[in-house]
Amino acid sequence: MPRMSKIELFAAIRRDAAAGMSGRAIEKKYRIGRRTVSAAMSSALPPPRKAMPPRGSKLDPFKLALDDILRADLDAPRKQRHTVRRIHHRLLDEHGMADVSYQVVRTYVADRKPKIRAESGRGPIKVFFPQTHRPGAEAVKADDGKVPLQQRYDTHERTFGPPLPHLLQRITHHRLQVIPPDRIRELLADVARRANAVDVDGTPLRFTPHDFRRIFSTETVNSGLPIHIAAKLLGQRKHPAYCRSNATPRTGSARPGKCSGSARSPLSKRASVTSQRRNSRSSTATPRKGSAKAVPKHSPDRGSTIC
Repeated sequence: MPRMSKIELFAAIRRDAAAGMSGRAIEKKYRIGRRTVSAAMSSALPPPRKAMPPRGSKLDPFKLALDDILRADLDAPRKQRHTVRRIHHRLLDEHGMADVSYQVVRTYVADRKPKIRAESGRGPIKVFFPQTHRPGAEAVKADDGKVPLQQRYDTHERTFGPPLPHLLQRITHHRLQVIPPDRIRELLADVARRANAVDVDGTPLRFTPHDFRRIFSTETVNSGLPIHIAAKLLGQRKHPAYCRSNATPRTGSARPGKCSGSARSPLSKRASVTSQRRNSRSSTATPRKGSAKAVPKHSPDRGSTIC
């Protein structure tokens, strides 16, 4: 008979008993005792295993002396407190401890030291208070309410940029500095991991600073801000969508002369390349018999032109 777990054995016993098998036959079938059969009939879950008594250690006779050393270190200066190595040497020299390794003493000190501090009313060693700050609160000065001008190091250009009012600033090493982009990515990844943000397929979402840049640009344009002003706020010279439509959102009023030639040149180049491809396709195509000659879309005969 294959070996089965205690839960599987109890389930099999209850199944055979419900089928009409006697207790003695169940004992012979599974080679178990009468107490096991009665326990399985009383409960479907086996009783929890009894906890083993703690094993003795060779450090037990010296634990009181070790606790006294740790209590004395609470009031001692920082430079005079015992290290684990020093405690081990004192137990060997002063108390005649033998056959106890340094690892055993270190494990006991790491477990007992916080408890002794708590028993004496000192509390845990590391205590922190959660603090919340509004976005950009550290960057705004308290006296005039303005954002100070700070230089940001550009990792691509490998140089410092001009002083600008960066909102993402924080105090680092007692000095106000701009948060680097890598640190912002780490903070965004940490927030997404804590929020358990996942996609529709269950994969964890990853955010970048550029995602929030797109959100900012979309919200500003949808709220009615002219797109050329939004491009200025984002640090762009001209916006490609503005060059195509040459009109402000919602109102649709034209603003001629706002798009420079350098910004319009990629669009005109793309239009010329598309026109050449269509010309080559229409020239190589052979019309079918009985059908009119195909007129290309860019032809003036069709009455439409490509801008």
